Order: sequence, then C-alpha cells, then structure tokens
Amino acid sequence: ENSLGGTIHANYDLQLRHDFFIVAEHDFRVRHCLMAHPGVKEADITKVLSHPQALAQCDGYLRNRNLEGEVAYDTAGSAKLISENREGNLSQCAAIASALAAERY
Repeated sequence: ENSLGGTIHANYDLQLRHDFFIVAEHDFRVRHCLMAHPGVKEADITKVLSHPQALAQCDGYLRNRNLEGEVAYDTAGSAKLISENREGNLSQCAAIASALAAERY
C-alpha cells in the first residue's frame, strides 16, 4: 500500500494468484523532483509526465499549481523522454522523477 497514492491493486492481485502473504511493512520516504528543460518556467509547463503512482503522490502539488498530469510507463523514462525532446510537443512539458533521473537526463 502507498500512504500517498493509495492501494497498489497489482500487488493484491499477485498475492491472490501466488498465495503470497504480507509479513512486514517498511516506511520509505519518497522524494520526487519536477524537472523541465532549462529556461522553462513553471507557469509555462503544459503537462507533467510520470508513473501513475508518482502522479498520485504529487496530486496535491500538481492541483495547487494547475498542472495536468499525464500517465507514462515510469518516472525515469518520463525524465528521459522530456530530455530527448527539447523541440516540439514536449518542449514545455515536465516530468516527475527522482533527483538521480534529473542528474542523468
């Protein structure tokens, strides 16, 4: 379960299919970064790409800034996609991903 994003149904489905049991929990701090191309101002961002869980975890932040989230396969892949598209339809888009992804892409 994700305390910010809610239940992760795929995990429950796996438990039912494979007779898995939850035996412990782990609290893990998640720190996301909003990243865009240099020079892009937050007010100019048209949409934010990321994994559904990251978008859910950042929902309040996005709503408070009137930013529209768009589901992508994963967080690092979203950062890479944005970084590779400096021109065209993604030039004013951002990604939610880790600081490591921000450094890499």
